[in-house]
Amino acid sequence: MKIYICISLFFLSFYSCQNGKEDLNQKKSFEINIADLEIDSSRINTNEIDQLKNLKDHKIYLEKINKEDQNVRQGQDADIILNYGKDSKEYKQFSLEQYKVDALNLAKIEYYLEKWGHPKKSELGATAASTPWLVIHHSADYESRARNFKWMQKAHNNQDIDDGAYTFYLGRMYQIKFGNRLKLENPYRVEDEIKAYVEALDLQ
Repeated sequence: MKIYICISLFFLSFYSCQNGKEDLNQKKSFEINIADLEIDSSRINTNEIDQLKNLKDHKIYLEKINKEDQNVRQGQDADIILNYGKDSKEYKQFSLEQYKVDALNLAKIEYYLEKWGHPKKSELGATAASTPWLVIHHSADYESRARNFKWMQKAHNNQDIDDGAYTFYLGRMYQIKFGNRLKLENPYRVEDEIKAYVEALDLQ
């Protein structure tokens, strides 16, 4: 499977959000012109996923992806902006490299989920179990989030991700699609918030 991006994209820079929390005012927008960028999913080592034999193997593999995701979210962008500016080639190059890491991690996670299903927090721990959420949440577009909704819904139903992570994921989708935040009348329960997001986004 190959993913081609041949248009000018408007990207959002995402920070680490392991606990399902993020200051939305911290997001920085930037524009990158990408011409005929090819991300080849054949670079994924599917054998490595196919040959995971036990819970320890699964835990190590998922935590490795989690670490790869976080390694490009250690504040490097802020340092680059400070030294070179947001419109610099250095910042655009860093952003492009982050996008490539995210795209490859997404392909790995999607293959993993189809092969093995969603990881269980009770078996692998919170970090490994939250890795699919983390990677999907950091994916570059709405479509990748939407097509993985079934996994996020299942993870939440099974308590493999918490309410905060799930509503944060849905809230980001809502913002991407509609350009603003969902407004609910207080008081409301988290169940009401989730239902409102799912209905507004027409998720099945």
